[in-house]
Formats: sequence, structure tokens, C-alpha cells
Amino acid sequence: MEQLAGGESEYDRKEVSAFWDNIMDEHARFVAHLLDPDELELIEKVRQTSNVFRKLGAGGPGGAVAALVAEPVTVAKALTEHPETSAVLSAAESILEFKTKAARDIEGARIKSIIDPRLSDHVRREALKFVDELKRAV
Repeated sequence: MEQLAGGESEYDRKEVSAFWDNIMDEHARFVAHLLDPDELELIEKVRQTSNVFRKLGAGGPGGAVAALVAEPVTVAKALTEHPETSAVLSAAESILEFKTKAARDIEGARIKSIIDPRLSDHVRREALKFVDELKRAV
């Protein structure tokens, strides 16, 4: 509150990453259990995403390296699609794209699941908030 009162509205990158990496990991694991068991490709993608965010949550260069070692294809894809950003921001932007597509596919009944469209939109908005806070962090 003192920071805001002093006109300092930026976020600390480490705090933002620590908080949101955990949330994105939890979301991925949660969503995997709400998908139809026949959605094997999506289940594997969210499992890989969960693993990446769990490793990134360790923080620092070691967390990024651990994520790359654990899920090289997933991390490399995020970095290839968003080369101008850090590993965490690249992963955040990738998960936002995934969640946006998934939310639209759930709304359009193209994904078999028990996920309410309002829940899928909620997790998409949280990923959007994560990306926004990372971009404003110093």
C-alpha cells in the first residue's frame, strides 16, 4: 500500500513469477482432470505445461534450465514463438494462447470435457492477468 501511495505501481518480477507460476501449474493439473479421457493430446499438453511452470516456479536461471531439460519441446516452442521475451513470459504467452483457443473450443463444443465455458474463460483471464503483470514488472 505504501508503494501505491508513493506512486510506485510496478510489480516485482520475482514475486509475480513465483505467484503465477504456481497458479498456472495448478490450472494445468486441474484442467487435465476435467477433460474427457479421450482427449489424449490435450491432456498431454496440459501435463507438459504443468511441468514447465512447476520447474519455472523454482525461480532464477536454474528454474528455466530445469524446465528446458524436463520439457524441451514445450519450452523451445514457447521461446521460438516469443523470442523477444524471457522464458517465463514466453511460457505465459504460450499458455494464454492455449487457454484462449481451449476456451473457444469448449464454448463451441469442439473439446470433450466437463469444463463449464465460464470456468475456461476464467482461467484464460487469469493467464491474461499473468502476462499483463509480467510485462509491467521490473
